[in-house]
Amino acid sequence: MHPLQMMKECTFDLLIQVINGEDGTSYMWSEDKFTDRLYIMKEMHNTFVQSGELTLPSKEKDPFWDENEPIFIGMGFYMLKGLAHMMDNPVDICLIGNLNEHTGGKLLVNVIPTDRNGNREIPPDSIPEKPADLSKLEGKNEGVVNSQLDFQVEIKEARDLPEVCCRDVFCEYKFYLDETKYTTGIVKGRSRNPVFNYSKQHTVSVVTENFVNYLTNDYVSPRGITHLS
Repeated sequence: MHPLQMMKECTFDLLIQVINGEDGTSYMWSEDKFTDRLYIMKEMHNTFVQSGELTLPSKEKDPFWDENEPIFIGMGFYMLKGLAHMMDNPVDICLIGNLNEHTGGKLLVNVIPTDRNGNREIPPDSIPEKPADLSKLEGKNEGVVNSQLDFQVEIKEARDLPEVCCRDVFCEYKFYLDETKYTTGIVKGRSRNPVFNYSKQHTVSVVTENFVNYLTNDYVSPRGITHLS
């Protein structure tokens, strides 16, 4: 599926950026949270107008305070055809998000085929001429392409992140049918060009025809995550 088509099928939530004028902290609130907080603010204002007194609430009840939770910067689309040919493919992928002023930047990603021990030097007889030839390497059961496929996912760095979205940045991704979220380390502090140097070994123990179709036609979608400052 083409990335633009995937983006059309994605759903995005409306977020409201709230800035604390006293300490400069920013938060991103959902519509529901904003509506709830606005109601509490109005109640506090009405109480002050009626009584002339303003009671400062605790942090837990303060509508102007919130935990500084990580937020979504953008999503990239990394094409997997190289892995289907047992080739790596280092690419700077663009991060696409749902807020124009909070999108942008690139992510340097690579997926590298390895042997079962994580070595990147693949014997020539293990490299198929075309993805369909993966079915001829080991497995002979119908519907089973190869008994195992090993590879590493590398996320080296991000570049040119927006100024407002570059503090305590990390990335996460999922792969194929695995629901696990794989996450890089957090790069502490502010940096528009955070370096992750992330590498993760993956193994697909039973490679089916469906998995080969996934490699040749689909994408892995790393997500950039940040804390607003």
